[in-house]
Amino acid sequence: MSKKLKDDFNVSSNLRYEFQRAVLIADDFGIGQIDTFSFLIAMLKDPYSKINETYAENNIRLDPDYIIKYVINSKETYEEILKRKYPDELLRTTQNISETKNEENYNDKISECKEDEEKSDDLNNEDEKILTSKNIGEILSNIQFYFEDEQPINYDFPYSDNLKTAITDAGQRCKTAGQNYIDEENLLYSILNLQDCSAKRILEKMNEGIEDDYEISFDIIDLMESIIANNTIHFNALDKKIIIPKPLEGCCSILNEKYDKGIICDILGRDNEIEKVWSILSKKQKSNVVLLGEAGVGKSSIAEAITMSIVNETCPKDFIGYSVIELNIGGMIAGTKYRGEFEKKVEYLIKFIEGTDKLIIFIDELHHMLGAGSSEGSGPDLSGSLKPILARDKVKFIGATTMNEYNKYVCRDQAFKRRLEPVVIKEPKFEEVLPMLKVKIENLKKYHGVEIDDEKLEYIKLCASCFNTSTANPDKTLDLIDTSMAIAKNDNADKVSRKHIEKVFKENYDKFNKLSDEFKLSTAYHEVGHFVMNKYYENILLDEKVYAVSIVPGFDFLGANILEGTDVLVSYDREYINAEIATLVAGRAAEEIFTKKKSSGASNDLWKATILARNMILKYGISSNSDFSNIYLFDEKGENDIPLTDEVINEVNKEARDIINKVYIMTLGILKTKWDIVQNIVKYIIQKKIVSAKELEKFFK
Repeated sequence: MSKKLKDDFNVSSNLRYEFQRAVLIADDFGIGQIDTFSFLIAMLKDPYSKINETYAENNIRLDPDYIIKYVINSKETYEEILKRKYPDELLRTTQNISETKNEENYNDKISECKEDEEKSDDLNNEDEKILTSKNIGEILSNIQFYFEDEQPINYDFPYSDNLKTAITDAGQRCKTAGQNYIDEENLLYSILNLQDCSAKRILEKMNEGIEDDYEISFDIIDLMESIIANNTIHFNALDKKIIIPKPLEGCCSILNEKYDKGIICDILGRDNEIEKVWSILSKKQKSNVVLLGEAGVGKSSIAEAITMSIVNETCPKDFIGYSVIELNIGGMIAGTKYRGEFEKKVEYLIKFIEGTDKLIIFIDELHHMLGAGSSEGSGPDLSGSLKPILARDKVKFIGATTMNEYNKYVCRDQAFKRRLEPVVIKEPKFEEVLPMLKVKIENLKKYHGVEIDDEKLEYIKLCASCFNTSTANPDKTLDLIDTSMAIAKNDNADKVSRKHIEKVFKENYDKFNKLSDEFKLSTAYHEVGHFVMNKYYENILLDEKVYAVSIVPGFDFLGANILEGTDVLVSYDREYINAEIATLVAGRAAEEIFTKKKSSGASNDLWKATILARNMILKYGISSNSDFSNIYLFDEKGENDIPLTDEVINEVNKEARDIINKVYIMTLGILKTKWDIVQNIVKYIIQKKIVSAKELEKFFK
C-alpha cells in the first residue's frame, strides 16, 4: 500500500523530467503508482542520465526499450519483477509501446514539457531549477499528453513505499550535507541501496545479459561503487554505512568496522594525548593532527582509541556518527605504473572525501605523502593535492610519523606543515609499560590459552628493553609477551616460563654461554661500574636514570645499562658534564681494577666522553683553562664552521685529555671505596644475567 510523503523535498531539474517520464511509464505498465522500476526506465530513457553515464564509463549500454519489451511481453517476468498481477488491459498497450514511433512520442512529450518549463516565470536560474515533490503532480496535470487514441493520461499517481523510502533517504542525506535539493545521483544511490525493489530486480536480470554479451560482471554493487567514485554522494544521514569506492579499496579501510559497540578500549595510559587530539579535532580551523613519536610508542593506537570512542559514543557529542578511514599511502601508489593512474586515484579520493560527511582520515607514515605519486613533469604530489581539503573544516585528518621524518620531510613544506598541529606521543616510563598493557595482556591470555605471572612479565619487560632496540615501548614489550605465549602454547605448556622467554633470544644466550668465565666477569664489572657511578651521581644526573642492567650480548654490544629520560630539566654546568664523563669511563675503570689492565672494549664510551669534554671547552666555555672560557667557536646551528689552527686544535685536545684523565682518576677512587658493593652486584648479575635497577637497590642499603 502506497502512502504520501511525510516531508516535502526539492528536486533538481533533471530529476523533475525523470519523474515526468516515470508517470508516463507507470501508466503504460498499469502499475498505478510511481515505483522504482518506472523511475529506473525513466532514467535509462535519458541518454545523459547518471546511470547511463556510469554504464558508459564501463563500456556497457542498457537498452530501455529492450527492458520494456522484456517485462511486458512475459506475464511471468512482469509478476516476478513488479510483484503484482499482470493486468489484462496491458495487452492493448503492449502493441503500441513495442513500436519505435511511441519512443518518439515519449521524447516529444518530454521536450514539450521542457519547453514549457523554460518559459516558466517561477524558475529563473537554469542551474538551480528545483521543485517540491508535492507539486510535481499539479504541474504534470496541467500538461496534456496524449497517445494516438487521444485519451488523457492520469497524473494523480502516488509513490510506492520503496520509492518513498528512497526519496526520504536521499532528501535527508542531501539536507544533512547542506544541499537544499535532491539530485539524480543521490536518489539513484538510495534506490540501489534499498534492501529489495523492482529496479534492483530488473537490474539483476540484466546483469545476466551483461555477463553474456560483454563477458564481464557488473552487478549492483559494482554499479553503486562506480556511482560513488564518479559523483558526489552524501552519506551518514539515514544510512551511516560508508562504501569505499572500488578504485580505493586497496588503500582505504573503515576502522569503525573493526569494533563492535560496547567493546572495552584496551589502550590505557594515553588519556592526556587522546584528550589533546579531541581538542584539536574540535577546533573550527587548523583541526588536523599529526602524532609524533618513535616507532612502537603507540601512535596508531591513539587513532584506534579515537575510533572506539566514536563506536561506543563516548566521544565528544559533535563526533557521534563519524567514520574513521585509514588511508594507506603505499596502497595509493600500488598499481599506478603509467602516468595519470595515480592522479585518477587522487581524483577518486578527493570526490569520496568531499562527498562524505562526518569523516576522519587517518594516515600512518604521513611523511610518505610528500612526493607520493609525483615525478618530473607530473602534477603535485598527494600532499599538494590534499592541501585545499586540509584547509577546510569539513574533513578532519590525523597523521602519524616519527619526529625525525617530520623534521626531515614535513617541515620542508611549510604550507603542508601549517595545516597540521603536532601532538607528541612519548615512550612510556619503564614502570608504566605493564599497567598500560593490562587489557591487551588479558586478551592475549584468552587468545593463547596460556597464563603468565607478574615475575615473567617483569622479565619480559627487561629483555625487550635490552635486546629490542629497533622499536619503543609499549610495542616491543607487548610483542615479546605475545611471542613468549605462542612458544609456551606450542610447547603444550599452560604457563609461560623463563625458558620460553629466553627461547626468543636464543642466539643471544648461546653467545653468552660460549664466553669464558673471565670474559663474563669482565663484562659484569664493566656494566656494574657504569651502574654504581650512575647511582653515585643520581642527584646530579637528574634528567636520566638506569632502569636495567644486562651482561648478555646484544646485536652490537656485550652488555648494557638501559637508561630512560626523566623530563627533569638540568643545567649543563661543569659539575654535570664531569658526572656524565665519570659514568662513561666508569666501566673501563671497574674493569681495570678487576683485571689490573685497561680494556679496549670501552672505545665507544671514551669517544662519547671526548665529545663531552670538547663541548665543555668549545661549546660551553666552562673548562678550568681560562684561555678557553667564554668563547663560542660554533655557528647558530651548533656546527663548528670556524676553521681552527693546528695550534688551537692541539690545545683543545690537550685540555680535553686533561679533563678526562682527572675525571678517570677520580672515578677509580670512588669505585675503590664502593668495591664491596661492586663485587656483590657482580656476583648477583652473573647469576641473573639481566636485572632491573630496582632489584639492585638492596645492595646500597
